[in-house]
Amino acid sequence: METPATPQYGNALQTVDTLCTAIAHDPVAALSALRSNVDHLVATEADLKLARQEIQSLTNTITTLNTQINLLQASESDPPLPTQQANTNPFYQHSTIPHRSAKLADPDKFTGKRNDLPNFLAQLQLKLQANSDHWPNEEARIAYCISRLEGDALRNL
Repeated sequence: METPATPQYGNALQTVDTLCTAIAHDPVAALSALRSNVDHLVATEADLKLARQEIQSLTNTITTLNTQINLLQASESDPPLPTQQANTNPFYQHSTIPHRSAKLADPDKFTGKRNDLPNFLAQLQLKLQANSDHWPNEEARIAYCISRLEGDALRNL
């Protein structure tokens, strides 16, 4: 007999030999044991599929939490808005309409596709920084961020 190419190949040959011997000795018991092993493999595959779905769900949760952490850290590092000094020009007429920054375009909605996440986060951070005066508090900023989610991203939130 030739030397097997890999240990897995050698193990497979040994398993086949054992199965052939068992079938020759007691075919009913061997087939019953084989069926039991197949059932066990099917159940294990189903458990593995559920575990993969749970991992994906946890990964999405981690991504959402990291986004929230980044937004909170960015808001803590935002410089305070400059205070306006009183205008002493006699021809200056004070407006009662508050000045707001020019509205930057909204980022495309994020659907949960992993490849789109870095671009979405960059666009979102730019929007939040450029138009920081459009949201009076952190809750409003978070609500805006959530409004830019759809599909799986929104469902997982």
